[in-house]
Amino acid sequence: MPNITIKARSNTPGETPGVLLWRAANTWQRALRDVLKDQGLTQAQFALLDALASLAVDTRPDGANQRQLADLCGMDVTMASTVLRQLQRSGLIARRRADDTRSRRVTLTAAGRERVASAAPGVQAVDTKFFAALRQDQAAFAGALRLLLGLRPRVRAPSAATAPRR
Repeated sequence: MPNITIKARSNTPGETPGVLLWRAANTWQRALRDVLKDQGLTQAQFALLDALASLAVDTRPDGANQRQLADLCGMDVTMASTVLRQLQRSGLIARRRADDTRSRRVTLTAAGRERVASAAPGVQAVDTKFFAALRQDQAAFAGALRLLLGLRPRVRAPSAATAPRR
């Protein structure tokens, strides 16, 4: 009989970083689903509407193309397109052909602006409650997630409270 060596695990089952991240994400998503269900939205729908609302305020009042929205939300382009069609049928967005006929520009309708504005406080409340346990470590946690996703870290100037003393 061959000699089989079993390596000791450094984490107990269910306590690996991946499993813990998965469990945390599922818990957060359940809370979001409960809030968004009352608004008649899914999480993917809210993410796209919220991204459009942010773009309209910040830089692109004329909307964005579907690929830009998918990238901004971290979604697959095909999934984003499917969700955007649902939002269009619901009257929450408008899609029109862009200069490139293969591309579509997406904008919020008045109903879409109202729906995202109505849902946003509930989503913010879920985030505030869920991440409250991290206290002052929220920025570090977000930075670690950005690192895991292969995104560039956000560099911020130190505040007066965190600046090194001389």
